[in-house]
Amino acid sequence: MRGFLKAAAPFMLPCLVAFVVAIAFCASRTGPEGGNATLEVLRLIGSDGSVALFWWIGALGVGLALARLLRDGDTEPPASTSFDDLAVGLAVGAAVMLWLDSVLGSLGAFSSIGPAVPWILTAAGGILLVRHLGAFPLLADAAREPKGAAPWLVPVAIGAVAGLLATAAASAPGWLWSSEFGGYDALSYHLVLPKHWLEAKTAMGPVAGNVYSALPGFVESAFAHAMVLRGSAIEGAIACQFWAAIATLAAAFCVARLARALGLGGEPAVAAACFVAVPWVVVTGTLAYNDIVPCLMLAAAWLVIARARDGAAGGLGVFGCVSVALCAAAACGAKPTALFFTVIPLAVIAVVHEGPRVLRLAPIALVVALVVLAPWFARNVIAYGNPVFPFATGLFGAADWTEEQISVFANAHGPDRPFFERLPLVGREWLWHGLGEPPAKGEPWFPQWSVLPIAGLAGLALCVRRSRAAVAALGAIAAMLVAWMLLTHLKSRFLLPTAVPLALGAAALLAFASAHLHPAAMRFLAAALVAMPFVCYLREPMRGTVTHAPAALVGQLNMMTGTTIAQDFEQADQETRKRLLSQAPTPFWINYMLPDGAKVLGVGFATPFYLAPGRVEITTVWDRGAFDAVVADAPTRPESWSAALRAKGYTHLLIDPVMLSRWAASGWLNPQLSAVPWVDPIARSNRVVAGTIDGKLLIALVDAAAPVAEIPASGEPAGGLLGPKLQRP
Repeated sequence: MRGFLKAAAPFMLPCLVAFVVAIAFCASRTGPEGGNATLEVLRLIGSDGSVALFWWIGALGVGLALARLLRDGDTEPPASTSFDDLAVGLAVGAAVMLWLDSVLGSLGAFSSIGPAVPWILTAAGGILLVRHLGAFPLLADAAREPKGAAPWLVPVAIGAVAGLLATAAASAPGWLWSSEFGGYDALSYHLVLPKHWLEAKTAMGPVAGNVYSALPGFVESAFAHAMVLRGSAIEGAIACQFWAAIATLAAAFCVARLARALGLGGEPAVAAACFVAVPWVVVTGTLAYNDIVPCLMLAAAWLVIARARDGAAGGLGVFGCVSVALCAAAACGAKPTALFFTVIPLAVIAVVHEGPRVLRLAPIALVVALVVLAPWFARNVIAYGNPVFPFATGLFGAADWTEEQISVFANAHGPDRPFFERLPLVGREWLWHGLGEPPAKGEPWFPQWSVLPIAGLAGLALCVRRSRAAVAALGAIAAMLVAWMLLTHLKSRFLLPTAVPLALGAAALLAFASAHLHPAAMRFLAAALVAMPFVCYLREPMRGTVTHAPAALVGQLNMMTGTTIAQDFEQADQETRKRLLSQAPTPFWINYMLPDGAKVLGVGFATPFYLAPGRVEITTVWDRGAFDAVVADAPTRPESWSAALRAKGYTHLLIDPVMLSRWAASGWLNPQLSAVPWVDPIARSNRVVAGTIDGKLLIALVDAAAPVAEIPASGEPAGGLLGPKLQRP
């Protein structure tokens, strides 16, 4: 271990210094009225980052133990642990941990038994790691240490991005990032589902009104694991964001090892820097999203294939196939579209590296995949009669969905234009994404891909005549682009796994520049690329205009739940209370200003993460709920809907007019809700409690004979809620 630390010091010391400096810089961007949040970021790294790190340490221990068994052709396993072993162990262990979390979550072990199960699982992995490294110590790549001018530059660049990842991950979910509308997917299902399973003390599985619960949910089960370790679903949200940040660094490490194994050119650390220099990587790597897992699994599985080629077996064998299949299946368990962006590219890569003979291993890979995804299949068969619901409904059945729902869902998740009209989108959404005018008014528009697609393709083109690996990389990219055009709804973020082969090509291009310009050009150019995520971060968040306050809500979970305003409200005078109410977000009104017996129905509102358990009944745009049932009974008479909802026991409506308009414009909204204007008639025939600062409308359903209040201005409540103390009307 001493030898390893000595060899790693030239990389780790500048990386650590840059990490701290970047945190201090990024955490100071809190707006004109904010202070420096550096200490808060460091505190959250200790309280929440450590929870995520425990999970990954456990995964590494499991992965190293398993990867040592899954060796082909080694008569005598090595007496040490290489960096390649660490990379493969991280991914294989993460795949196994994700699977175990899914199995245990499906059995209700996290929610019904308590924290013992996740702690035991994490501790067991940690013990395996200690035992493994004690028996097989780490061995550094001393012979491959970078030489020449400014060897510290790339470690500084990577450390700086790691500091940015840590600071952004410490922000309360919902603030960053504008391209994801504040992490809408996290607030509607990635975080909401594990929170629901834990609070309802139910097994991981389908949740009424949220079709996303029918997806495999491997990452959501890991988030439930992290929330249990943290002791709170709300506070655990930041731990989940740190989980994604660590997954991003793990993916970058695997990219570096892959670059070394393939030998396309350039230093391994430069390839890692090119990967993390992509704004999309930083965005998805600091939200509680699942997008980074396919990147990690693609890089690690490709590394397994590359090592098998150079190993004693001379090619991929049964055990190597199991490792690759574990990674590929876990990627699909994390994000089903990984079938197109991880599995198919890996098949292309394997055939290019190994030849058609590798296809003989396909049955083994299929069996492994079926075992890994079995928890998902079983849950869905029990709940829907369809193992892959909401997909393949024509083959396995549609459960209680109507033909109209199936059609809307399928159309929304597939291409919306003829094939030849999709080809230009490869440029707009990938090659030069973010340049020129945005495709839709108000859409956040920034070069989220930086120059990586162009640089990566250029570098691979330079290598294609001398390297089979470059052919494999270009083949994988081509497969992903074809799948993107044929099978998705053509959003830029879905191409994120192309960052893995593109980073390899970009590193090769920078090495070419060093050979023809200056020996240090590769490092300086890689460091320059890393500036792009910082430029993206400093513009955040976009709320109509650039605010330049990305760190304003670091650790501010109480602000998002409404607790901070509730505490200030309790001590405030009348005028201050009016001002506070005009600034109050939806969670404040739901969590603190409604009576205990209130039953709220969300319409267009599908982001309940910060709300108290059971406060609001929601449905996603794809599902149909109580409001849709009432509308179906009297589609042209909105004046009758309020009475019908009261008869069902609902006391309030929480309406999101902006989201309803967006869904209608996209063709996703229930057609009956688009047939007649109904928001204003319902608002005027009932009592509007509040128009919240985040654009929602909270309406109390009243009897027809009751006096009607006018719609309030500036978010001020109707009905006299400004009493001497905080009260629940």
